[in-house]
Amino acid sequence: DAELLQFTLAGVETSAACVEERLCVCRGELVDSEKNSAVCASRVEALGEQLSQAEAVAAAWSTEMTGELLHANNSIAELDAELCVVRAKERESGFELQETLARVGIFVSESEEVASELDSRASFEEAEQAATVAESQRCALQ
Repeated sequence: DAELLQFTLAGVETSAACVEERLCVCRGELVDSEKNSAVCASRVEALGEQLSQAEAVAAAWSTEMTGELLHANNSIAELDAELCVVRAKERESGFELQETLARVGIFVSESEEVASELDSRASFEEAEQAATVAESQRCALQ
């Protein structure tokens, strides 16, 4: 029985040594895992900071773009108002131009009438002068 007990004890000691060796390996793996976990935690923290910075930049950019958009909308509104003014002036100028053209047309018509009348008078005066000259020549010939 003692031999069997010694043999069993040796088996238990060998098993204990194997378990202890495996325990050391597991402790080493645990240390490595803890190191990896610490590295991962550090990376997660760094990524969190980068994310916060990116969010701040995005918020600033969004605010800036909103301001630019408001400025652009204001510029469009101002240009639209100016366009309305220009169109109103254009319509007003068109009416003034039509009135001016109408007055010029009336003036041209009146001028043509006056010219025609002067032409008629000139023809009458020429005929009168010719008759006077003819009368003078006839008198001179007698």
